[in-house]
Amino acid sequence: MARSFDIVLFGATGFTGRFAFEHLVRHCPLTLKLAIAGRNRVKLEAVRDLVASSLADGPRKTKTKEIPILIADSSDQASLDSVAGSTKVILSTVGPFALYGTPLVDACVRFGTHYVDSTGETPWIKELIEKYEDAAIEKNVKIVPSCGFDSLPSDIGAFLIADHFAKQGKATESVRSVVMEVKGGISGGTIATIANMIESSSFSKLAKSGDPYALISKTDVAKLPSPGNPVVLHYNSDVKRYETIFVMAPGNSAYVRRSYALLNRAYGSKFKYTEALATNTNYVTALVQVLTMLSVMVSFLLPPVRYVVKRLVPQGSNSASEAALRAGGGTIKYIGTAEDGSKALAQYKINVDVGYVGTGMMLAESAMCLALDEVILETGKDHEVGSFGVKSGGILTAASAMGLVIVERLKNVGIEISVGNV
Repeated sequence: MARSFDIVLFGATGFTGRFAFEHLVRHCPLTLKLAIAGRNRVKLEAVRDLVASSLADGPRKTKTKEIPILIADSSDQASLDSVAGSTKVILSTVGPFALYGTPLVDACVRFGTHYVDSTGETPWIKELIEKYEDAAIEKNVKIVPSCGFDSLPSDIGAFLIADHFAKQGKATESVRSVVMEVKGGISGGTIATIANMIESSSFSKLAKSGDPYALISKTDVAKLPSPGNPVVLHYNSDVKRYETIFVMAPGNSAYVRRSYALLNRAYGSKFKYTEALATNTNYVTALVQVLTMLSVMVSFLLPPVRYVVKRLVPQGSNSASEAALRAGGGTIKYIGTAEDGSKALAQYKINVDVGYVGTGMMLAESAMCLALDEVILETGKDHEVGSFGVKSGGILTAASAMGLVIVERLKNVGIEISVGNV
């Protein structure tokens, strides 16, 4: 069935959504059929005009001014069905996804529409797997959550190491991801999502969401090695820094392990993935940083603290200026060890804020990958998609859905991604 659009962006008026919209109109082929969707036509027209005004005069600016607007609401299933049936791919930034995301995914599965989003909500992804995995596989629909800073960099970092070793005939034993630097801000939408995860989940459910095997079946878990225990403060000689617990590690680790399971555990039978945050080279300074971070994390479990923070940073606002976000950046290093003891190092470096501007880039490129690179994804050789192939449908991950194709796309828009032997 012919579709009116290649990509529909749902949530263009939100903070992350606008950055995704900007990236799409600046980097998509002029032939790409793009629409934006949301509840409020006036706001959608305003963001379309704002983004168009940032472009130089020419055909790209003219086309942006004419991008169609679709009206849809997460509480109106018929409107979501209409949008899903009109496009090849939906890109959604409308969160918290546990509150607003399921009806849209439901529509995508029923209408055979690929889907990417910016969620970092592991419990919600688990619900999607339980509800829609079988139907998505049957229909060859790629539902790919977490294609932003949650959890694409972690996923492709581990994938790159494993692919690098596989091309040398080696199996990967472990990948250690170390977040070396993150500069940027936090938006009200992110605060709302974290608060909703805490407030809508029981303590046992929250604890389970930290399970590194939360996103794979019990059958697969039984076949996988123990993930090991997180270390609160440890000196990493590979990066020459002290490292500590990274707040995003549980969700990212679960996502990476889902890729490993979906790709038939081809990374290596002993594969382990761990993730940490680099602190300081001085032990005392590093310890102070760790204690401060842990205090903030624990305090957010208290209802009065969440109430105050949500009032100070309301949804739709941001703690950093746009100029600061565009001047932000982040670097992640991945230290890989093969079963024969040899080592490899991969790196992911981005020169804008990773959480919002960078997430917009990753989301936009993921959506274009699914919309425009179908032939490569369906028929590509190992050198195009990677040593492990890609899946044609299901509740997938970035690596299992797009492989090396998304890596090349990100490199082409300025994200520095590399891998090599140590």
